[in-house]
Formats: sequence, structure tokens, C-alpha cells
Amino acid sequence: MIVNRRKDSRRFSEVMASLNEVFGNGEVTPRKVEVYFQALEPYPLEGVERAVANLIRHRTIGRFPTPGEIAEEIDVISRYQKPPELDEGAGHVKRLKLLTNKITNL
Repeated sequence: MIVNRRKDSRRFSEVMASLNEVFGNGEVTPRKVEVYFQALEPYPLEGVERAVANLIRHRTIGRFPTPGEIAEEIDVISRYQKPPELDEGAGHVKRLKLLTNKITNL
């Protein structure tokens, strides 16, 4: 996947600002943004955004989450997402095709 670091960095700064609005007690420094960005770089930005939205929605601890806590939330979300073949709509078609193939190969 090609990453547009400048564009992603800008989006990531917005994510950090959102976290700061809820859990922060002051300014988010450029250094803090860079440390978090580097720590969470292995994850897709969309995953980070989803994890942060979940933390804002459900977290009861009133302190800024660490990069590790955000990564843990990303992992939890990815574990509980439906695999694409189980999604509604197109998933039904896939399952029907698989069943049809199994039946015709008997």
C-alpha cells in the first residue's frame, strides 16, 4: 500500500487533536504527534481512526491513551469484524457459489 505520509500525517494530527479534546489537558505537541504516528505506522490509518472513535465513545479512564492502548483497540476491532465472506449481500452470493460448487463436484 502506498502511503502519502504528508496527507496521512495531517489526518493523524486531526485524530490526535480529537483525542486531546476528550482526554488531554493541554496542547498536543508536534513531537507527541510524531511519536504516536511512528508507533502506529504499521496500522492502516482507517484502523487508527476507528480505534480512536471507539476509545472516545467507550473509554472510562480519563487520561490520554498510549500508542499501545490504541494498537490494542485496533487489534480488538479487527478480531471482531466479520470476514468479508460473511457480510450480508455479497456474502450470500459467495456462500451460494461455494455450495453450488461443492454440490456439482459430488
